[in-house]
Amino acid sequence: ILGFLELADDEDLTEEDRKMYFEVISKSSNRLTNTIDDIIFVSSIDSNALESMEEKFDINALLDDFLSSVSLVNKNPLTEFICNKSQINNISIQIDKNIFRQILQKLLDNAFKFTEKGYVELGVQLNENDLVFSVSDTGIGVAKKNQQVIFDKFRQEDFGFSRSYEGSGLGLYIVKKLVERFQGKIWLESEQGKGSVIYFTFPVIREKEEIPAELQANERIPKPFLAGKTILITEDEISNFIYLEAVFNKYNSNVIHAKNGKEAIDVIRSGMQVDLILMDLKMPIMDGFVATREIRKLNSALPIIAQTAFALSKEKENAMDAGCNDYLTKPIRMNELINCISQYIK
Repeated sequence: ILGFLELADDEDLTEEDRKMYFEVISKSSNRLTNTIDDIIFVSSIDSNALESMEEKFDINALLDDFLSSVSLVNKNPLTEFICNKSQINNISIQIDKNIFRQILQKLLDNAFKFTEKGYVELGVQLNENDLVFSVSDTGIGVAKKNQQVIFDKFRQEDFGFSRSYEGSGLGLYIVKKLVERFQGKIWLESEQGKGSVIYFTFPVIREKEEIPAELQANERIPKPFLAGKTILITEDEISNFIYLEAVFNKYNSNVIHAKNGKEAIDVIRSGMQVDLILMDLKMPIMDGFVATREIRKLNSALPIIAQTAFALSKEKENAMDAGCNDYLTKPIRMNELINCISQYIK
């Protein structure tokens, strides 16, 4: 990242080279972010500090929500994604929604990484009192002697200095721990050179009546819906503010900057028209939790979306208790941000 940033600063670069350098920077930054997230997550798991917010979800609604916004690391046109989701009515599972998404996302990313051609398939079926999920692929497979090793920390089947695939070797360890946290089981069936299937289960909750879908697929939001709206960005990190300001400029929005919670309260007290607040939770002078509680005394209807670098469910629960309407985890992606805001600004 640092090397290519230095190269990209050369005024004599061609536009083609500059574009290529920034593609490398973007890809490497995402890999770094994912690695840091995984290490923090593993630390939370191993120290029993991982808190979750368990809720009961209809399985069809939960899967539809995941599939509507799933990010597949698959730029190989020779690998097809298949979803074999039979309609399972009146069945729920008790789980933290964000953890469920992480389990599926990590398993699919892993399958695509080791599959050069063929397919990756996500399946789910009901087996007595368990829902059985499966992620299968036509990739390189795993030799029998190494099939338990891949669930260990910092391990891949090929773990020498000459290994061919990137990654920290934490993904499947995290998945196993998360599945077991919710009374599930996980196992692998694989043949070297012919592909793999990872199965995992969760106990089901049977409903007498069909549950309406709580989670709706995000639709692509047209740009004009934010034009002329005023967004109060409460953020002490100037680089984060510059990024958010640039995003809202694309949508012709008005932006107000507050560097801490106290400044945000002053803006609301001034009577200035604000349509939505992006509230950072960790700030000097006054944090986002205190500021949100004070703003709620002045305006109970104003949408407030929390933003923080801490991706734990307890942090989200605390933000909601303080009066926030929603929650975004940094680094914030543009589409995720706009889709979230679209629920509160019409």
